[in-house]
Amino acid sequence: IIRPPGAGPEEEFLQKCVRCGECMRVCPTNGLQPMGLEGGLEALWTPWLVPRVGQCDYQCTLCGRVCPSGAIRPLTIDAKHEISIGKARFDRNRCIPWVGYARLSELKARWEDVNCAVCEEVCPVPTKAIRFNTFKLDAKREIRRPFVIEDLCIGCGYCEKVCPVAGEAAVRVEGRRGKIELPEEAPVPDIGQLFPKQVGRWRLLGKPTVYVGAKGLFEYIDGGAPPYLTFAFRWAAVAEYGDSGGQDKVKVDAWQFESSDGAFGAFATDAYGNPIDGVADRAFRYENYVWAWRGRYSLKGEPREGTPSAEAVTAFVRAVARNIPGPVTMPPSLVRRLPAEGLVAASVKFFHDKIILDNLYLAGEPIEENVFRLGRGIDAVAAEYKFPQGRGYRMLLIRYPSRQQAAQVARDFARYRETQWGEKSER
Repeated sequence: IIRPPGAGPEEEFLQKCVRCGECMRVCPTNGLQPMGLEGGLEALWTPWLVPRVGQCDYQCTLCGRVCPSGAIRPLTIDAKHEISIGKARFDRNRCIPWVGYARLSELKARWEDVNCAVCEEVCPVPTKAIRFNTFKLDAKREIRRPFVIEDLCIGCGYCEKVCPVAGEAAVRVEGRRGKIELPEEAPVPDIGQLFPKQVGRWRLLGKPTVYVGAKGLFEYIDGGAPPYLTFAFRWAAVAEYGDSGGQDKVKVDAWQFESSDGAFGAFATDAYGNPIDGVADRAFRYENYVWAWRGRYSLKGEPREGTPSAEAVTAFVRAVARNIPGPVTMPPSLVRRLPAEGLVAASVKFFHDKIILDNLYLAGEPIEENVFRLGRGIDAVAAEYKFPQGRGYRMLLIRYPSRQQAAQVARDFARYRETQWGEKSER
């Protein structure tokens, strides 16, 4: 059952809904329909979304605005975009590209283009909740198999509505079960004295800008936000400093996360160059760019205008780090398990989600499926090692909740290497 965005827990919704039909009358796509006996007698005539009839329009909040009983809470457009009313699922026995992939031996002999991408094309989520695993038959032929990024899917039903498969769609939205958490307006944090008003001859230019939550981060860095959201991002504060004796400007970012491990992961995602001491818990510098990690904060200093020196940028990051209270923080425990000999310090990446792994190219081949079953509750670290005579290798270390799960992933990866890369491995 897919309820309208703004509807609360099912029991509460059924108590408040008066079956007036106002929400269905104003629905611009006719996607809201009166329920029959699918939800039992107590749900009869209540509104539910039937995506095959019509999707939940991404820019529409009419149902909450006309509901007279409070069963559907009025929402702003931005608040609606934060709510997931369901999750899309692909039926691989009906989806055109997936069926084509199953007929791979036949396709190799007689190629038929089985690529269908309408679901991804119509997905209204800015970063696309539907993406593709691409299997290349040869230099000119490929099959793009769609899959859903669950953390991004809001259950709007656009994909199900336009699916060209006759009858039941090959991609269907399943309603959320249990309590639906409606987003509250996040308060702007008090950044206090995080940014000093003056560092040497440099002065703070105006009030720092603060970006709160996922919406704020998308506003700040647009499509670059998803990797950092996997680390439980809370807010980012951005300040600019100007040189009183010249035209140079420096920008300093301070991003707060829910945990020090999350902050380390975000810091490690960007950090590059050579390690520098005496700045924060850990820091790197490349030319006049500086990245640092301090407790639950990931910091960055960079030139904004002109050519400020590396020492000047470093001084700003150090000054902000000193304003963050607390003892020295240790890196995540999995990072501390990495062998020290030959380790390239700036290569260490700590993460939970495949979206980070996609940018690492650890194996020299794209790992398109989530064969390692990365996600919440899974810690992973990747690193590079270099030794004399040019020898080197890359390491991927993943910690699973149980030995059984780790063993199953190892078997899955061995099978993946055989089927996707043509490698043979001993099991």
